[in-house]
Amino acid sequence: MDTQNRQYHLIYGERDWLPLLLEQDTALIWWDRIKKVISLAPVVQQLGELNQQDRLQQSQRRGAAFDHYGNVYWVNENQQGILHQPAANSPQTGEFWHVRELQLAAKTNNSHGDFKPAQAIPELEFPLLSGLTITTTEYLVVGTLATSTHPAGLLIFDLHAGGAPGWMHWPAWVNFHPLDMSCSPDGGLFVLDRHSACVWHLDKNFRVLDCNGDSIDLFTEHDFINHMADSPSNMQAPISIEAISDNAFVILDTQEGESVSTVHYFRNSELVDSVTLDTGVIGNLLNAGSISAHDFAFMPSEQSDERVLRGLLYVSANNIAQAFEFSLQASSTELQLAMQPKLLPMRAQTGKALIVSGAQPYYDFDDSNDVYRWLPLAEQPRHQYQNRAGLDKLIFDSDEPDCVWHRLVIDACIPPGTSVRFRSRAANTLVDLNVQTWQEEPQLYRRKEGSELPHPEAICFSESEHAGSYELLFQNALGRYIELEMELVGTKRTTPLIRACRIYYPRFSYLTRYLPAVYQDDYKSSSFLDRFLANVEGMYTQIESKIAHAESLFDTRTTPPEFLDWLAQWLGAFVDPAWDDARKRLFIDNAALLFHWRGTLAGLRALIKLGIDECPDDSLFDPLRTPTANSDFILGGRDVRIVERFLTRQLAQTNTSNSETSLALTTNAESWQPNLGAGALHSIYQRFLCNKYENTPEALNSAWGLQSTSVFDEFSDIKFPPLTPANAVQRNDWEEFTRDHIGFTYPRVSTRDITLYQEFLQLRYKQISNVNAAHGRIGNFSYTDFDEITLPTQIPQNQTALIDWIEFVSLGLPIHQQAHQFTVFLPTEMGELPADMERRRAQVESIVEREKPAHTQFDVQFFWAMFQVGSARLGIDTSIGEGSRFVAMVLGANFLGQSFLSESHPWNVFNRSVVGRERLTYDLKWRA
Repeated sequence: MDTQNRQYHLIYGERDWLPLLLEQDTALIWWDRIKKVISLAPVVQQLGELNQQDRLQQSQRRGAAFDHYGNVYWVNENQQGILHQPAANSPQTGEFWHVRELQLAAKTNNSHGDFKPAQAIPELEFPLLSGLTITTTEYLVVGTLATSTHPAGLLIFDLHAGGAPGWMHWPAWVNFHPLDMSCSPDGGLFVLDRHSACVWHLDKNFRVLDCNGDSIDLFTEHDFINHMADSPSNMQAPISIEAISDNAFVILDTQEGESVSTVHYFRNSELVDSVTLDTGVIGNLLNAGSISAHDFAFMPSEQSDERVLRGLLYVSANNIAQAFEFSLQASSTELQLAMQPKLLPMRAQTGKALIVSGAQPYYDFDDSNDVYRWLPLAEQPRHQYQNRAGLDKLIFDSDEPDCVWHRLVIDACIPPGTSVRFRSRAANTLVDLNVQTWQEEPQLYRRKEGSELPHPEAICFSESEHAGSYELLFQNALGRYIELEMELVGTKRTTPLIRACRIYYPRFSYLTRYLPAVYQDDYKSSSFLDRFLANVEGMYTQIESKIAHAESLFDTRTTPPEFLDWLAQWLGAFVDPAWDDARKRLFIDNAALLFHWRGTLAGLRALIKLGIDECPDDSLFDPLRTPTANSDFILGGRDVRIVERFLTRQLAQTNTSNSETSLALTTNAESWQPNLGAGALHSIYQRFLCNKYENTPEALNSAWGLQSTSVFDEFSDIKFPPLTPANAVQRNDWEEFTRDHIGFTYPRVSTRDITLYQEFLQLRYKQISNVNAAHGRIGNFSYTDFDEITLPTQIPQNQTALIDWIEFVSLGLPIHQQAHQFTVFLPTEMGELPADMERRRAQVESIVEREKPAHTQFDVQFFWAMFQVGSARLGIDTSIGEGSRFVAMVLGANFLGQSFLSESHPWNVFNRSVVGRERLTYDLKWRA
């Protein structure tokens, strides 16, 4: 309802459009589930039929399949070998295996040194190969037909471990004849048997299963047919099988010479439903009324579940060089197939197989000289549509007698050359409505100012410039009921698209409300004036409606996306343009809370997580609402860490009996501590230099560049200097010693730090007399003011002075040098690429730079919380850089010192047997 108390009837979405199409049984108008629009029904371009000699025959079929890495394997032309095409070098085809290797393996296995068979091994009659698949556990399985020397069976190749195949023989009395195979998601497979038109179900260990899923012994005298799927009488010539779940499969049935094929759906080894590929599933999408199929392949959908199996079924025809795509939905009671309007040509196909790898179907392509390639089945964007279609019997009730129907608005895309036209008739009763004459309504006009709704969701479902809101004003629609007829006209190459239709009533008349009655005396002129003023009224009503709904702009739940930046400006907040709408709305909702915590660790952490988390929600701000209750959450798991740098220092053990002057800071260092005295420190420093320069003072003097008057004759003459030496080599030795042999932080100290030292002592002792007493300075050596205090040129001998100096360099000076600096540690995943990390680092840097206190400095590092103790891997004083990201190497993406060569599927699979090493089945006859 708008500001004039005007209402409208709405037709929108599948819930409204699809029943209208089904009720009128029209196949010329199409409901597009992807774009959520109606359009003229598409027509799949049908390529010309092949000549009789060029049509595909079932004898051309060869088993084929992709492995996990994209390598394709298939049976060769004479059915005695397996060819393969590597994924890394697709134009080249090589021989993977040949049946002649069975004879070589038999001779090798029967030769045991000097002991040989009493009779010569008869020559093996090479079997023909029929059907091939690769299971999800990387076993290549190919069927073998019966010969005079061996019964039929399955050859099983272990693509994981390699080696010779295992040969699983069926008993001769079973008359096993494999035709096609398909792997199931659980690692098992289904085998279509041509001889008895039945299906064999094998688990991942190649044990034959019965109808109940229990393994059975086929090699004893019993009714072995009990394990197989039912063979209904209407399944005449099954040619292909595809598994759609662990316990469900579909069979393609094409009888030779017939022009139509059937898909049979089995679940738990029972026939559930059968669908014929005729007009029932094709509709008007094809000129031909049926499809004679040569092969099919199934690609599961991510939306599939145990209750309803979903996916895409690709069917290749034997009389046309193209394939067709069907959406598949299989429940426990029925199978639904719906043809999709796509042109999928299969030029120069040889008819070997139609197979799926990942999310892409492939077919075999013969370019020349018997060089085969497997090409993706690609859609050709040659869309065609019906030329014209209509939708009638659209009847609406206003509940008001003599209602003046106002206008009609549609959200649509109407390209040039296409049109949408409406006719209407109105009456006060349904009986009178049927006898009224039709009124041709004006042509639709595109609204330049956009939708008439106050703040609608985006209606530009198409990127075309012709998408928008179109309207018309009803000319003479008077009555309680109105009936509409809609006609869509296209160009066969383009079609109008309609998402929503709104029919407004009653008309708010400026003529009757605001003008004198004299303007209504003449019917023709008053009718024209009423419609003319309706255009002005529509413009003002739209403005008034937006004003009336202005409160929706201030609510993040209802404001349009384009108003989010404007809404944030009311709060003085900056919204990152890289954020999606959900993050922007979440930020604005919590802006006041973030302002309260701005510049704090918790506030920074919340903003960073808002920017980098995959699915942020309102729980991010719980630590800000109840900081005490959520303290563990803030530092737990793989959370963002912010560490102030002064907390990462190492502290000296300065425990003394004088607890009033000591900070009682302790570490686990086992090296020198201040309570050992200055002499012990000098001794450690002398041993360090002695070891480094191999007990040769001359080498030290030469390295340090000492003159003849200042050389050291013995290492015992050297004293540890409290200040950082000026000489470069001496300074490097001093820094190495303080870094590795003291056990606490001893930063660079120079004469510039004298003011800090004086302030440190003044804060500790308050009066200069206390300093003199503590440091043992008397007489002429005592200080009269704190400004007279100088930095020591030698390590103090006085115990208290030594402790004060060590606490200054290990505590006071590092705090000052690292004050107002912090590091943001971001969690990273194993295998994350450096480019993605740098993008995330730049994103976080922009957030922190904008929200941190102005006087602070920061950097951003990564950590990998794989090994956790309790709830966190990192301690508050642990600094982790990129070196901890030791992950699997990605060629051309990782750094050499930060990655390692790692296995991937199937090399890292578990719970898997190996052909030739473990027994894969029981009571099966294996022969090499």
